[in-house]
This record gives sequence, C-alpha cells and structure tokens, in this order.
Amino acid sequence: MKGRIALMSILLFAMYGSVGAQSATEDVRFSVVDVTIDSGGEKLAAYQVQVEDAAGKATIVSLEGGEAKAFRSPPYYDPAAVSQSRVIIAAFSTDSDLPRGRTRVARLHVMVPAGAEPDFKATVHTAATTDGIVIEPVVSCEMGG
Repeated sequence: MKGRIALMSILLFAMYGSVGAQSATEDVRFSVVDVTIDSGGEKLAAYQVQVEDAAGKATIVSLEGGEAKAFRSPPYYDPAAVSQSRVIIAAFSTDSDLPRGRTRVARLHVMVPAGAEPDFKATVHTAATTDGIVIEPVVSCEMGG
C-alpha cells in the first residue's frame, strides 16, 4: 500500500511539475552572453570585468568558464549578484599556456522576458599579464542562442 501511495505521489508530482514548468517559461526566453577579452599580443593571466544589461531587462541565472584552458573553470563572482542584471567576474591563471588575442573568458546564462531586448555591456576593471603587468584589453559581450 505504501508503495502505491509513493508511486501515485511521484506521478502526480511529475505531472504537476511539468505543467508548472511549462507555464513558467512561456513568458521568458533563455539565452547566453559570451564575454570575450582581446589582450592583443599580450598573454592574459588575470582579469576583473563588470557585465551588465544596461536595459535592465535580463536576469543572469548562471555562468560558466571560457574557451581557453587557463580560464575553463567558471570565474569568481558574487553569487548574490547573479540574480541581478549585473555581475562582476574575475579570474586568474598561473597556467603556462595563457591565451593571447581574443578569447571567450565566460558565458553567462540569462533569462529574458518575452519581447524584451537586453543590452549587455562589459567594462574592464583590471587585467594583467604574467608578473602582474597591467594591460588594457578590449572586452565585449555577444548575445547568442
């Protein structure tokens, strides 16, 4: 008898949960925002970047690391800020194979209300090459998917 009750509970939960999930996502879309840094000819060893939706429409729901081995792990960030339209991300690497030129350092997963057009901007707070030498890279955001 307990087994039947448990099975019925699981089935009802699964059925009810899928209906709730469907209606919750009808008014939003999910997308990604790639954050890239172009360090020119310098090796990128560390960075701190602020990323925000200037329109204030999107909500950052999670983030992941970049494409280069040195920055493949997710960057450091304030978890409380992730549920906002703005986040400061930072990372450093002592890897011997640091990226040069343009590289994706992070991918933000965002939730956007239907019909809204977010406007993601990035600002470099600081960046450095090996031995802590400060560089002035170009940072950009590109919304995809």
